[in-house]
Amino acid sequence: MLFRHPLLHAVGRFLCLAGLVCGWPVAAQANEMRAVWVDAWGTGFLNASQVTQLIADCRTYNYNAIIVQMRRRGDAFYTPGISGNDPKTTAIASNFDALQDILNKARSGSPRIEVHCWVTTHVIWSSTSPPSQPGHVFNLRPEYLMRDAAGATYLAEGYYLDPGHPDATLWNYIMATNIVRRYDVDGFHWDYIRYPQQDSGYNPTAIARYNTEFGRTGQPSPADAQFADWRRRQVTDFLRWVNSDLLAIRSNLVISAAVFGSRTDAFNARFQDWAAWNNEGLLDICMPMGYTSDSGIFQARVDDAFNHQGVRRVYQGQGAYLNTKENTLSQLNYIRSKPFLGSVLYSYRVPNSGTVDRAGTLAYLRDNFQPTWVDVPAIPWKASPTKGIVRGTVTRQLGGAPVYNATLTINTAPGRTQRTEPHGKFAFFETPPGNYTLTATAADLGVVTTNLTVTAGMNLAVSLALPPDNTPPVISSVGISNLTDTSVIIRWTTDENANSAVDYGPTIAYGNTVSNATLTLNHAIGLSGLTPNTTYHYRVCSRNVTGLQATSGNLTFKSNPPGVVNDVIVESRLPGGGLNANPPYADSGFLDSTLKSTAAGLNGTGSRYASSGTPSFTIRPTLPVAGGTYDVYLTHGSAASISDDIVVAVGQNGCTGLPASTTIFREPGGNTWELLGRMTANSGVTVPTLTFTRSSGVLGGSSRMYSDGIKFVFVPPPQPPAITNQPSDLVVNQGANATFNVGVTGDMPLSYQWRFAGLNLTGATGSSYTRLNAQPVHEGEYSVVVTNAAGSVTSSIALLTVRVPPSLAEQPQSQSVFAGGDATFFVTAEGTEPFSYQWRFNGVNIPGATESSYPLINVQTNNAGSYSVVVTNIAGNVTSSNALLTVTPPPAPVLEVTSLFPNRRVQLSLSGEVGLPFAIDASSNLTAWFELWSGVLTNSPSDFVDDSALTNAGPRFYRARQ
Repeated sequence: MLFRHPLLHAVGRFLCLAGLVCGWPVAAQANEMRAVWVDAWGTGFLNASQVTQLIADCRTYNYNAIIVQMRRRGDAFYTPGISGNDPKTTAIASNFDALQDILNKARSGSPRIEVHCWVTTHVIWSSTSPPSQPGHVFNLRPEYLMRDAAGATYLAEGYYLDPGHPDATLWNYIMATNIVRRYDVDGFHWDYIRYPQQDSGYNPTAIARYNTEFGRTGQPSPADAQFADWRRRQVTDFLRWVNSDLLAIRSNLVISAAVFGSRTDAFNARFQDWAAWNNEGLLDICMPMGYTSDSGIFQARVDDAFNHQGVRRVYQGQGAYLNTKENTLSQLNYIRSKPFLGSVLYSYRVPNSGTVDRAGTLAYLRDNFQPTWVDVPAIPWKASPTKGIVRGTVTRQLGGAPVYNATLTINTAPGRTQRTEPHGKFAFFETPPGNYTLTATAADLGVVTTNLTVTAGMNLAVSLALPPDNTPPVISSVGISNLTDTSVIIRWTTDENANSAVDYGPTIAYGNTVSNATLTLNHAIGLSGLTPNTTYHYRVCSRNVTGLQATSGNLTFKSNPPGVVNDVIVESRLPGGGLNANPPYADSGFLDSTLKSTAAGLNGTGSRYASSGTPSFTIRPTLPVAGGTYDVYLTHGSAASISDDIVVAVGQNGCTGLPASTTIFREPGGNTWELLGRMTANSGVTVPTLTFTRSSGVLGGSSRMYSDGIKFVFVPPPQPPAITNQPSDLVVNQGANATFNVGVTGDMPLSYQWRFAGLNLTGATGSSYTRLNAQPVHEGEYSVVVTNAAGSVTSSIALLTVRVPPSLAEQPQSQSVFAGGDATFFVTAEGTEPFSYQWRFNGVNIPGATESSYPLINVQTNNAGSYSVVVTNIAGNVTSSNALLTVTPPPAPVLEVTSLFPNRRVQLSLSGEVGLPFAIDASSNLTAWFELWSGVLTNSPSDFVDDSALTNAGPRFYRARQ
């Protein structure tokens, strides 16, 4: 219930608005439940005297039932009787059992008052300071606490146990069954059996269960529809399981629940689907909390509750604490007028807004609404039951562990199916008497079937143990979708949860595998990186939890040509003329027509038309590229019956880009594909929703709106540049031009910026770059950056090498030498090394003269002439100037006797050309000469001593040669 905290009551008194005024009197039912909620936040039953006063007031003011709060915030106002669950509250004396005292006094004396034990289910503490009892679940089991997406544990009214944590639900189960076993209460009343807000339910154990169940990771968003359904299921599963066991303990127990007065708010934000509970029979009485002073809101909620009683009853709750006694009377009269068989007042402690006047308010309501006592109306399915309950537990045959999500099917008419909650529990309420077959199975287990006989009023317990699975999955409906030039999705189904794998390749040897370990019935594996326009072989494989695998036969598909993604066309009517399925197509306000567009690609028969009202149709295509961009076209036939002025609103969900309205439903353009606009699906979305609704324009018998075909043409995303041919290294001769080229693909326009040594070259913005008159200073690293709207890419580096032809820094020099002397010609070359040399004599190559210098030894007159050299490198050659060699006879040497020694030794002095060879000969007769000395004259004059003259007594003559 809302606003139970005493501080909140005080706030409520200041915020109370004028609401319903005292209305018309409405006759009471012959039997009518007149209940009052008695909270534990103040005076009511905190001691024996308060209980006596409470019972006396009920009899005085004609309240035939009280709903007493015996579990306020995870604490017991009764005597717990068991350890390991809710501790005794500190709000009453430790030896005072409030619940038993209320039961004793309500049933002694007359009239008898029904006692319903009220427990707050999931909210277990409201203060920011921890409870004092060590055994309180807040202190003992903090891991059970609910969290929001950010991790906070204090939510709305306080701290909650998370219904998605199996052990948290078990704590509440033990609490409830303990009370019902130990106390003979008339009813058991659930409160706060819900989540506190949309952003809740993020207990780590709960999220781990959710992710495992659906093959997800991370945290779902608070608004995630699948997560919302899962949280609703946690609450409903708990209620189904526990209530079936409570009724097994005490079959006449009346089970009720305080639920949110706004059914929409309850469903969407609290995950409390109380209308479904009423339809299934999980409650005996549903008590919506219609707490408001606004008459319009109150009456609308009462009307909605009356229309959603299902197979059970609704006793409307009324928020007296927000209203004057006159407004409360008016609201109670409206409840009675529906007619409901009961109402519940909140609250005994604060029965009116403003200054509390319990006696005055209750007396006013008695006198004007319930002046006489009536009994609580009988509940037919309690007094004379016509149906039964089948409940039970599903476990594993091996090990005995409970099975979550086992599927139970019972062949009632119609048949019913249910899944077990985390403790393996299930319960079929409202089962007609008869003989039935109950079948249980689970994803990784076998099948068990048992026969049942159900009688009226029976609460039949069944235990089912599932054996290990011994059959592999059955694969069916294998096919492809979303085919492009480089990707495809392979789809198939299995009859049990199994993983997914696809083997594929250009031959039947396959060679590639893509897999997903998530267990599922509907399989989809995407293949990417395919070669365009290529036939692929593939097979699909699925393995269940027990390791049994099934494999399909070999299948083939062919990838599209480069850049081609299949168009998606949705038609309103299929080839046989039947209405297309939802999805991808649904409409409202349309009928069948024989008019059909002749635009290319259609294969349906006829179309749909509307001629009145506000017709609409919805398209939910499965597109090949998630988050892709598509040009959207519409087509219809050509006929005079097509409206000339219709404007159609375009609704988009999961996509953007289309115009808000369009005129292409008009006659012009029939039998052609007319462009509606360009649509971009949201990130990750492959199934957007488009809704087309007539907005304005005439619709009548001869002015119709047609729905025929819609086409989605994939628009490839902008392709960033990619270099297909890198710039190449270049080697050019000095002065030549050097041109670098690059090959690029990508969406136009492309821009280029060439770089030298990492710096941009001014004006070098073409697809190629030419370095004019290349010089050695231009040698180095060249690259280009290519850019378009989708991105940029930088090429690899290309090296420019400039080859310099040879030049001569030093020419060979002319020389004049004496015959017999030496001469050397040489040059100094510059340019790109290496150099080669070829010396020439009088224009003729000299064999072997291939060095940078050319020496001549013992030059003779025949060596005189013109000498040159040709110097060559990779870039060219150069011929030196001619150098002349002049050879002249040397002057005659002069030989003199400079000394004659007494011992006949002779000293000679030779003068001649230094550097030339010489020889000094001797003779005794001027005819026979012999050589005394020879060599190269290093000094002039040079002295020589003839020692051999000592032994010669005869004369000796000397001569010199050079």
